[in-house]
Formats: sequence, C-alpha cells, structure tokens
Amino acid sequence: MYDFHLHTTFSFDAKSSPKGVIKTAIEKNFKAICFTDHLDYDANIYYKDYDFDIDEYFKTMSELRDKYRDKIEVLIGAEFGVQPSLYEKYDKIAKAYPLDFVLLSIHTVEHHDLAKDGFPEKYEPLEVLKRYYGQMARCVKEFDDFDILGHIDYIDRYFKDKSRMPEFKDYRDYVAEVFENVIKKDKGIELNSAGRRRGLDYFHPKKEALELYYEMGGRVLTFGSDAHVEIDFGKNFDEVIEIAKSIGFKELCIYRNRQRDFVKI
Repeated sequence: MYDFHLHTTFSFDAKSSPKGVIKTAIEKNFKAICFTDHLDYDANIYYKDYDFDIDEYFKTMSELRDKYRDKIEVLIGAEFGVQPSLYEKYDKIAKAYPLDFVLLSIHTVEHHDLAKDGFPEKYEPLEVLKRYYGQMARCVKEFDDFDILGHIDYIDRYFKDKSRMPEFKDYRDYVAEVFENVIKKDKGIELNSAGRRRGLDYFHPKKEALELYYEMGGRVLTFGSDAHVEIDFGKNFDEVIEIAKSIGFKELCIYRNRQRDFVKI
C-alpha cells in the first residue's frame, strides 16, 4: 500500500519524526510513502508563514531515503497551501527542488486560516462553501505546478455546529466546477482518511463528492492518511480501499519525479 499525505516535525503542527514514520511504514508493510510537509505562506490574517527550511528538509529526507531504500521506497513531496496571490512563489519552489509529488490544498480563504480564524462562522453556510470552493476552483484553474488536489472538503471540519452544514446536493455545482478544472488539467484528487479523526463521520471527500468525481470521468486518485502523529499513519486504509472500489476505482496513483504511475488497488 501507499500513503501520499504525511507530515513530520518539519510541519508546524506535526509530532512525528521522519524516521519514526518510515519505521512504522515498514512495520505495516507499505511499499512506498511520500512526505508532504506544509508550505503555507501568508497563512492567516497576520500573513504568518507555516513553512520549513527546504534545504534541510531535502537533506534529511534524502539521507533517510537512501538509508531505507532496501526496505521501503521513500519519496519527497510537499503540501502547498495555495492562494491566488502566491502562485509565483510556489512555482519557483516547485521548479527549484526535485520534488516527487506536489499536493495542492486550500487552508486559507480571504486571509483566514480555516482551522483557526472562524471563517465558517462569518457567512451563511452556503455562502461559506461558495467562497471556499470558488477559491479552490480558481486556484486549480490558474496554478499549474501541482499533481493532486488535497482533502477537498477540509472546511467541513471547522463548522462548529455540524448541523449547519448544507446537504451535498445544495452545493454540488460548486464542487463540480472544481472537478471540471481538475480533470481538464489531467490532475487528480486524494481520498484522505483524516476526516474520521477530525470530527466527521466520513473521509475526505465525502462519498457523494467522490462519486461525482468518478461520474465526471475522474480516475486519478491517491490515498493519504494526513498523519501528523505516527499512530495515525495509514489509519483506516482498509475502509478507504473499499470505498474506492465500491465507486468503481480499480487503480490508485503514485508519483515519482512528478511522473504518475497507476497501481492496481
């Protein structure tokens, strides 16, 4: 199995050591993993950066990749917290470093950190989702240097009162616009198991959204645990696999040197 969304102590919000994650992956018989630590610039209303020393990151990860190459394939990626004002900055990083994989995520909308700044409470629920998915669709359309769109319904975690969440049918068109842009660019999305650990009763994206992606022709899919501590590595992947299969997916994707390969589920 393959986990293509992992965080370590290089991320501001993670507690796993890179070596600890690798050892856990070996114990669980994973074939490959990809580290995707956070690069989130201007992440909130104070324009704070959640980033790391990229040169040190590559040095550490490259040494570990070489040390454990006989036991597991270790790939080096990053999670870009993209906003429309940051395309040039991320484009320079993607071109300057030998990344295997780039995950595009929306963590900030209108300079509000979705996890901390209470953005879902600022508008009526449908307006919140319109603004969130509108920015996502725009970023996918305008920014090219990424491979997979991460945890598309991430914002759901941060509705304090989950009963305020509209039904999927009410904002389906917003999500469809995102998928249209993803598919047109020959990119993909991830099936992220963290939703269950973050106060939701579903993975990211929820099944209705994943079904919509498949119906629209989307076949590029990665699996990610979004683990920030070692105990969450690969968690619930048995269920992730079953959901993907039940919808019709027969393959998942892995990336090396920004090149995509399909692997049978």
